[in-house]
Amino acid sequence: MFESLVVISLLAFFVPFVVLRFKKGLIPIVVGEIIAGMVFGDAGFSLIHNSPEVAFLALFGFAYLMFLTGLEVDFSVIRQQGTFTWKPTSILKNPAVAAAIIFLLTVAGSSCLAWLLFSSSDPRHILLIGLILSTSSVGIVVPTLREREMTRGAFGQTILMAALIADFVTIFFLTLLSEILVGGQVIAVLSIGFLFVAFGVAIYLGNGIGKNGAIRTVLDDLAHATSQIQVRGALALMVLFVALAESLGAEAILGSFLAGAVISSLSQKEGTNLRAKLDTIGYGFFVPVFFITVGASFDLDALRSSRDNLIQIPLLILVAYAVKILPALVLRASYSLRDCLAAGVLLSSRLSLIIAASLIGLELGVIDAATNAAFILVAVTTSVVSPMLFNWLYKLTPDPVNEGSNPL
Repeated sequence: MFESLVVISLLAFFVPFVVLRFKKGLIPIVVGEIIAGMVFGDAGFSLIHNSPEVAFLALFGFAYLMFLTGLEVDFSVIRQQGTFTWKPTSILKNPAVAAAIIFLLTVAGSSCLAWLLFSSSDPRHILLIGLILSTSSVGIVVPTLREREMTRGAFGQTILMAALIADFVTIFFLTLLSEILVGGQVIAVLSIGFLFVAFGVAIYLGNGIGKNGAIRTVLDDLAHATSQIQVRGALALMVLFVALAESLGAEAILGSFLAGAVISSLSQKEGTNLRAKLDTIGYGFFVPVFFITVGASFDLDALRSSRDNLIQIPLLILVAYAVKILPALVLRASYSLRDCLAAGVLLSSRLSLIIAASLIGLELGVIDAATNAAFILVAVTTSVVSPMLFNWLYKLTPDPVNEGSNPL
């Protein structure tokens, strides 16, 4: 019963040691986990099988990963930087506005290229594939920016906000489109809005609890040792939102993402004990199970079944970079060309969300197993290459106040 889980647990333990042998940051650990799954899964030694136990843990790990992604949402990033005017240079200095423009251009370009690549006449299919290509990886972007101490500057905030908007909006529209594609009624589609009502209510109640001294004292007393009340509350909130999302006919990942955003809003201090504990739970077990099983289910036979499938891989990688780099050029009004290219390259990194979106497309029958396998390879390639290209392009590390002045 537990043979596959034993293999997965051992791989989760040994992969970081193998990755450590490479230059620091060259290969993200999650990429190593996917590759390990490929080697020991269906495409390799076939030691990992999709038993009910493994399937459940992978599903929970998937939801938990989206929960951790929601934790990366920093609501302070959307605050206006400087005096706002309607001049293009002033508008694009606002990280939220610039990020939104980049994302809209990315979706438009991705949808057009999806229509050319996949020759679908159904606009819903085109948009779904366009959303898959529009994803970014907050899990790659955030560590890369932190390593360069760029998260507080305007340029770093713009990149971070672009990644967060790509995650949030993509998850929402994937949920909406998946409901439409399975023939959901208008009322069922609109009911997804209740998730956002619950999101607002949770933040309101959480803020109220935080201001109540008596409740805060009790929570602080129960925050340690065997109680761990904050961790229990966060996990309960995640499960509640996942259950609510499923009951409304929405994708579970939207519910878990919103739950993570609630916790982020209520624990603004970076590096709090709660976030560290939640990261430990997720990246210590559940997230590795998900990524290893993704690699284990990699369909190599479908990918190499025809020459067209193999040609599709470099085309998708090229498109994955083009649809991020070209929109990032709108930042040229405020930053150097090299900075714009660096931003586009880093935003091209895709990992968890493109895999999640691709799995949804596969379940809905919009893409086939070969295309899903190709998207997994896109995720692995961009996650390895993009941080290295970004560090090469963005050679200087300006002061946070003057960040973005990197010359050509």
